[in-house]
Amino acid sequence: MDKEKTGMLIKEARISKGYTQAELAAIIGVSNKAVSHWENGESYPDVGLLESLSSCLGISIEELVVGEPTDNDEFTMKEIKRLLRSKRKESIKKIIPLFANAIIMIIILGRFYFAFLSGRGYSWDYTNDFALLTVCYLIMIFFNCGPGKTQINNKMIFSKARVTFSLSLFALSIFCMIMFFAFCDIILKVIPAEYVGHTLSFLLGVIAVISAGLFEYIWFIAKNKCNELASFVNIGTIFLCISYREWLGSLLSIEVSLHSLWIITIVIGVMMITSWIISSLLRLNEKRRAFNGNSVRVRKH
Repeated sequence: MDKEKTGMLIKEARISKGYTQAELAAIIGVSNKAVSHWENGESYPDVGLLESLSSCLGISIEELVVGEPTDNDEFTMKEIKRLLRSKRKESIKKIIPLFANAIIMIIILGRFYFAFLSGRGYSWDYTNDFALLTVCYLIMIFFNCGPGKTQINNKMIFSKARVTFSLSLFALSIFCMIMFFAFCDIILKVIPAEYVGHTLSFLLGVIAVISAGLFEYIWFIAKNKCNELASFVNIGTIFLCISYREWLGSLLSIEVSLHSLWIITIVIGVMMITSWIISSLLRLNEKRRAFNGNSVRVRKH
């Protein structure tokens, strides 16, 4: 079973039939990109499409599977079974990132609800948030959407913009809390005391929601192909805002509060950077293994 042979076979049969990639894609009900990937040897057609391709291109299913004419039915059946196993693994690989993202969002939404919407009071120990944040980062590290890729194009430029925006949100949440403590007396003269906490809570909640939205955008649209720091920053910002919000109800004194808030900020910042570095190293290692594997295959040919 050779992707390149199968791709070349599909391409030659398509051209001999006079179809463009778009026309073939329309006939069998797939995208132009799917046909392009087949012909370039980047992927196989789904097993369910083999019959349609065979009928449309006038080549047998056996030839499509093997990539060349063959009369060995036993070999063909082995290849079909191998293809089915390969497709099953690909399906699992597609589900894993969705499952991982669902776990992260359940944690985030649950914490956001209890911190900002439930009105249950302030009994949460922020060290527990460190544990939840660790879980989220471990999921992001080990169930990410694929190895990092070096990109020098508009996507990479926009990637830098996302990182900058994410870091700005992180800094804004810190700035809001610093301003609250630094200018508390002035703020109380402008805003009634009973509304100060609600105002700051609202600002932190908005920052957390924007960060969550940006994280989801990166995960599903950008698919983390740039190995972005932004993904880790956004999760860190969300938990930073949640921890700040929880700590608002535990103010014993200015000194104790500032000390605790600095601990929260520094710990989350260190966790964020450390997790991103670990993820980057793992991706570099994965790229190195892939490169070495390709080199071995090239030498064999």
